[in-house]
Amino acid sequence: MNLPKTTSQNPLSRRRFLQLAAVAGGATAAPFVVSRAMDGSTTAAAPPAEDGSSTDVGHPAVDAGEDDPPVPAPSGDGPVLVVIHLDGGNDGLNTVVPVSDSRYESLRGAGIAPVEALSPLDSDFALASMPYLAERWGSSELAIVHGVGVPDGSLSHFAAGDVWESGSLGASLTSGFLGRAVEHLYGVDADPLTGVCAGSFSRALQGDAWSPFTLPSGAALPWSAEFVERNPGVVAGLEHLATASLTGLGGEVIESHSVLRDVGERIDAARPDDDQPGAGRAERGVAQDLALVADAINAGLPTAVFHLRHGGFDTHANQLASHPGLLLGLDEAIAAFHGRLGTNRDRVVVMTWTEFGRRVAFNGSGTDHGTSSIGFVLGSSVAGGHYGEPPELGSLDRAGNLPVTTDFRDYIAGVCGGVLGVPADVIAEANDPVEVLV
Repeated sequence: MNLPKTTSQNPLSRRRFLQLAAVAGGATAAPFVVSRAMDGSTTAAAPPAEDGSSTDVGHPAVDAGEDDPPVPAPSGDGPVLVVIHLDGGNDGLNTVVPVSDSRYESLRGAGIAPVEALSPLDSDFALASMPYLAERWGSSELAIVHGVGVPDGSLSHFAAGDVWESGSLGASLTSGFLGRAVEHLYGVDADPLTGVCAGSFSRALQGDAWSPFTLPSGAALPWSAEFVERNPGVVAGLEHLATASLTGLGGEVIESHSVLRDVGERIDAARPDDDQPGAGRAERGVAQDLALVADAINAGLPTAVFHLRHGGFDTHANQLASHPGLLLGLDEAIAAFHGRLGTNRDRVVVMTWTEFGRRVAFNGSGTDHGTSSIGFVLGSSVAGGHYGEPPELGSLDRAGNLPVTTDFRDYIAGVCGGVLGVPADVIAEANDPVEVLV
């Protein structure tokens, strides 16, 4: 078993300080970021030239020290995993609806998914409020993993989310399942851009001695043209500091801003012409974050894993009004994401997770915290179909919850390991990893 059992980080180095600053300051006007490209060991991949050739962009060299050896980095044109947390506990029963099981209507009562929103998948199941994903099912690009959950898991959002992000039932891990994958592939001193949290930080991408870059969402991406226009004082101040003869930590902070400037300008340049400043962007939430991820991929950033969240799934009340919109919002966001990626779409696999499902019985307005739910895996390299055992509606537990038929560790280890090429036991203590790739 390769899962580390650590409770403390490595001693705080200057580089470690800047990596942590990238996390802590990711949503500020000018977050810190330090790239491995800065020390000359790697270069961030630039967008392909018009003739299709590669045009690498280097950065000023910084002495990394004898104890900071070069490590490999993603090429900028390899597989990319995009992980979306359906935050709040998605009702899997009203997402992938068991239309052939009469017990669904009798048990759920007035809380069934709207019939007009259903897209039939086969004789047994229909997908609710997600027509684009239903199309991908028809193209054999969508895997639906049934009954995913934490065995005997907590129904607390905090506790269940912590277990999922750590990828372990134990309490001793400080790292997340995606962070361990990055460290296994690229080392503990990997470029923070190897793994990116879009919008908000997630512990799932935290390593034991490595931290990801948190890329703030929104129109005014740091160092984009719009950011420069909106924040002349900040820009002038940072440009003035860049001319100062700072050494040590101050010098590295200035160098980190030069890397951030390169990242922001490159993502800004990769935006479609109709999405430039002043074009009236309509994206919000997960659509906005996925648009940012698409632009980062198209810009050739050396990122192997992105993590983002789509919130609002804690549907104790008003579920019939809110839940279909949440699913449709995700569906439309993924459709727009695929369109924005263009040919890069074939490199990308999208995976969803949620901390738990919902109770089978309708409480009159919504559904309460439950156990197992549904996992989606989407991409041209995915072998579409049903995976795992659909939970039996006739085998509810004493609280009226669906049984967990797919251990969450098998789910994340199989999917993430398959996409990233990481041994399953690095990611989680899996017994039977779910294999969904072609």
